[in-house]
Amino acid sequence: MPQIKIFLLINSLSHGGTEQIISTLSTQLSQDFDIQVVTLSGNGEVHYDTGKPPIPLYVGKKDASKIKKLIVSFIRYIQIIIKERPDVILSSHPETNLLNLTTYKFLGVKAIISIHEYPYQEFPVRRAVARLVRYIGDCVVVVSSGLKDLLCTEFLVNSEMITVIYNPVEVNRFISSTNFTETPRQLIPATSHATFFNTEKHILINIGNPSHVKGQWHLIRIFRELQKTHPSKLIICGDGSLSDYLKDMVSHYDLGKDVLFSGKVDDVQPYLRSSDVFVLSSLSEGFGIVLVEALACGCPIVASDCPFGPREILENGKNGLLCTAQTDEYPDFDAPLTDSEKDMLEKITLLLENPELRKSLSENGIERAKDFRPEIACKKYEDVIHAVLSEK
Repeated sequence: MPQIKIFLLINSLSHGGTEQIISTLSTQLSQDFDIQVVTLSGNGEVHYDTGKPPIPLYVGKKDASKIKKLIVSFIRYIQIIIKERPDVILSSHPETNLLNLTTYKFLGVKAIISIHEYPYQEFPVRRAVARLVRYIGDCVVVVSSGLKDLLCTEFLVNSEMITVIYNPVEVNRFISSTNFTETPRQLIPATSHATFFNTEKHILINIGNPSHVKGQWHLIRIFRELQKTHPSKLIICGDGSLSDYLKDMVSHYDLGKDVLFSGKVDDVQPYLRSSDVFVLSSLSEGFGIVLVEALACGCPIVASDCPFGPREILENGKNGLLCTAQTDEYPDFDAPLTDSEKDMLEKITLLLENPELRKSLSENGIERAKDFRPEIACKKYEDVIHAVLSEK
């Protein structure tokens, strides 16, 4: 019996949660499947294993016009699909979802659209995909029940064509090495970051490429107030469009000695295990893989109750403290804290003052993290693929 040929279509394989998911699916789905990853671009770095080498759609000059890149990629995509004849194409970014939706009918393949992001008004491609799946596409996979509810209520997508599959996370790698008899801060690699962690102060950590949606300016404002009563340190792991703005804010507050911008970190495990509290300040999260990683590492969590992942992952506050969702506004640096910032400050303070609560959340979190093991998600994806193929 020939293998079922699956194409996993994604923008790139650089750092990112969706990229990590595609890597997991490409290497851990059933051996009944012949998996091939296809990327829009071949010019970026590849940070994840995909079994077979990925097929890039565009490998030309980086400085070529966007129109040229799109045309070349589209033509090459059609040629590859006609030649390889996959049974199913599973796409995972707004751009690749749109490509999948607009071509699968005349290419004669089954289309599975996976949606990982909140379709904000300012992201027209995301919203176009959310509208189109109501009419075309064989199946939609979303990463949270909140996203499913949104598609059903705001975009009128039939609930029967939507399947919720939580993102697969390699939690065993984190859990198996968790050893609380070891001094956690000795786990940090021997770099300049190790010096930052060599302190008696509490350490707060945030992981996410600085951008508007991650809301880290709220965290820095909160951290400034926290210093007045609980001198601490803050590390922000990631690099993004808002990095310079956040660094200016830290400089304005004269917090440079206690705030570290680590840049991108390949292995966040030692950082999470060496921190006292993980803080999620996001305005929205389709899911929030880093929350699961923090749970698996036993790092207590304070999270913005934003749409949609945190409440589901933390089971309504059982495995971490939820606080009022942050606003999308950039206040003056010296403006008083907003109500939502005050709420987050109170929750962080509560954790820092209550070691028993931290221990309880840490233990609960490790157990909860096991619900996101890759084999669970992969089995659900396999069921979806078989269901789509069985449809006429």
